[in-house]
Amino acid sequence: MQTVVTKYKDYKELAYRNFVKAYYGGLCGLPTNHFDSIKALITFIRTHDDTYNPSVNSIIKMKGRKLTLGFVPAITEVLNFVEYVKKEFPDFRDDEFMGRRSS
Repeated sequence: MQTVVTKYKDYKELAYRNFVKAYYGGLCGLPTNHFDSIKALITFIRTHDDTYNPSVNSIIKMKGRKLTLGFVPAITEVLNFVEYVKKEFPDFRDDEFMGRRSS
């Protein structure tokens, strides 16, 4: 059996990082001007999950990287976050966010 090595602690962290990339890249139906600061973006995520605690600097680094989204599995924790995002952003395209093509 092969073990998959990832730089993320869990799939929730991958979802949060994908959200940050999608937000700053204008992907998945997200506007790029909703939050007035990086701290406001972090607060939005932390309101959903206070265990996620990125630094402002780590978000700045994410903004500067290639904006490709990783595949996010449809597990309960990720789906709960997707529903949370949809409440704030009704046009959020979860199929694109999770790496699926809409049919």
